[in-house]
Amino acid sequence: MHRRRMVCQTNPPRHRPGEKLGRPRVAEKVEKAVLRELEKGRGIHTVARAVGIGTGTVQRIMKRSAVA
Repeated sequence: MHRRRMVCQTNPPRHRPGEKLGRPRVAEKVEKAVLRELEKGRGIHTVARAVGIGTGTVQRIMKRSAVA
């Protein structure tokens, strides 16, 4: 009984087919807002605070879109 519960918790995709792994993606609307703010020359922390997301998310969006 205990082993079955542990397996279900550590391997959820195997027991729930079709379920996505990882965190949900950021909405396209938020990504566009981030890119707009970055193009204005604002810093990562300022953009993150203004949009309401983390600095890591801003950096990831920057990296994907190749905005320097």
